[in-house]
Amino acid sequence: MEKIVVGKSSMAYGYHNKKMINRCPLDELMKKDPQKFVFHLKNSSWFKGENANKMPFFSKLTSFEGPMYKVFTKNELLLIKKWAISERGKDNDLEDIIINSFPVMDILPHSHEYDDEKDIRKFFHQLMTCDDHYYLDWKCEKFVNDWLYKTRKKINKIPFKNYEETLLDEWFLERAKMQIEDYSQGRMVFNKSREDVISEALHLAPMVLLDGAWINHYSHHNLINDDIGKILFEIYADEIGNGYIEKNHPLIYRNLISEMGIELPDIASAAFSESEHFDDDDFQVPVFWLSISRFPKRFLPETLGLNLAMELSGVGGAYNQARDELKQYGFNTLFVDLHNSIDNAASGHSADALNAIKIYMNKHANKSNPKLTRLLWERVWTGYLSLSPPKKTLSFFLISNNYDI
Repeated sequence: MEKIVVGKSSMAYGYHNKKMINRCPLDELMKKDPQKFVFHLKNSSWFKGENANKMPFFSKLTSFEGPMYKVFTKNELLLIKKWAISERGKDNDLEDIIINSFPVMDILPHSHEYDDEKDIRKFFHQLMTCDDHYYLDWKCEKFVNDWLYKTRKKINKIPFKNYEETLLDEWFLERAKMQIEDYSQGRMVFNKSREDVISEALHLAPMVLLDGAWINHYSHHNLINDDIGKILFEIYADEIGNGYIEKNHPLIYRNLISEMGIELPDIASAAFSESEHFDDDDFQVPVFWLSISRFPKRFLPETLGLNLAMELSGVGGAYNQARDELKQYGFNTLFVDLHNSIDNAASGHSADALNAIKIYMNKHANKSNPKLTRLLWERVWTGYLSLSPPKKTLSFFLISNNYDI
């Protein structure tokens, strides 16, 4: 119930005028203390009685002629009904509610009902269009847990076991320098045909057209009220163009694909996820991004590591190589030029991503508890490593691996 209240509060604020609950302004209590709000709500006159269908909340407020009609989805109303009669010892009421309610999917799906779903393309399409957030949260949590569980097996690649800010700075500078040198000293081989360049650009499209998706929830006002939230919000705002359509990174990339002679369907359409231009594996990273983004607080250290990996990955090296490849065949280089600049390691997104990690570790590192500090650092680095898909990731549909945090 609290989750429903939190999800509605930002849009609901201001609609209740001077309505009070337990002598407190309803809007203020709902926004500032959802737990307390839910407690008083359950004991209010709106939930009076033992038969949920006859409670004023359902018979008046959310009925067809009520002021809150269609404010809640069918699934949410069923969940609220279950909550309303919980601890009242009325099993018959619960059975009656379930039998007489709309034929909707169970709020918290049981694994046996969905484990036969193995289509990564369908999952991608659901993430782009489905509004059953309970189902998606359940499914995404399984996916992220499995992905991170497998990724953590590579934790031996962590650059240093015990976190120190100076060591992180040294690693960052060395990494950025190495990427530049790989290109400038000719260690990156360039022998792709025009068809190869087009094919590579196409297979990257499901990922690039969701540029910034791993932090898309940091556009929510509740997540940008601290230094880390502000950094992630500014990065995401840049990715989507800061309100200017001509600066929107996915649109710039879509224009590049169009220049190559291919018009891709709307990314939210079934035609996109079913397109023969893509392989199934092309949807793995996008699904991971969209999935982990649904848990911005729970997986914050992993998100910070993933953010650094993404922002740093092409700067100075891969972007320069891609520029040469595109230029050779007469394609526009704006997308890679833009990222080579905006992601720069001195003051761009890469530097911002590094700074966000340092803020997080400085805030939570505990000198008196080095074990805890090491655990947090390993979580950050698991996130960094998670940009590369783990092997056989889709087994999560069959076997649920638990990523302990």
